Amino acid sequence: MSESVSAQPSKDLVLDYIAPRWRRFLAAFIDGFILLIVASDLNTMILDTARRSHWQLFGELYDLMMLLLVLLLFSVYFIYEFCSHITLGSTPGKKLFGLAVVTAHGNQLSKTHLLKRSMAELMVTTVALCTLAYFCWVFFFVYEGGQNPFSTGYFEKRFYFNRQKMIVEIIAASVLAAWLFGNLVLLLFGRHRRSLHDRIAGTFVINERKRRKLQRS
Repeated sequence: MSESVSAQPSKDLVLDYIAPRWRRFLAAFIDGFILLIVASDLNTMILDTARRSHWQLFGELYDLMMLLLVLLLFSVYFIYEFCSHITLGSTPGKKLFGLAVVTAHGNQLSKTHLLKRSMAELMVTTVALCTLAYFCWVFFFVYEGGQNPFSTGYFEKRFYFNRQKMIVEIIAASVLAAWLFGNLVLLLFGRHRRSLHDRIAGTFVINERKRRKLQRS
């Protein structure tokens, strides 16, 4: 029988191998730290180069530049997730804590499963980062009276003279934050501790070390 998203997990997989919450969070922290280093270096290199080369043009095309930068960073994230599972069987963080992502039958992920999960996880991460970044920008430039670092009046126009648009954006960001919180609840208290991207891809995060130990005994 072919594997599918709707396939039911075996009882021993659910009861014996599901990864503990603390290991999943620590693994995510390690992976996030690695990606943060890469993202910070890319961000510094690209933005500094743009400011030195075309300062005024960079300020005027700030939205476009930020969009391109975000797309680049998310491409790095996707490559990290996808290639890590292809070459190592899991991300470095999961590998360190003995975790593995498997199908509902406990098998290794196919490229189709991996593609679904990586795309879904990228979507969840996008929501998290965009929501956090937006509220940080709003707090700094509106409530702290921050100045536009590119001296083009961009943020002053956006946040001080376009209040209606800002309110709509805050509402949208709040909805995204609620959706992100719901995903966290699924991970902490949902059945089999499956996050949204696990449910979309039909995957489970298990304690691979424990499974191998039980299989050898």
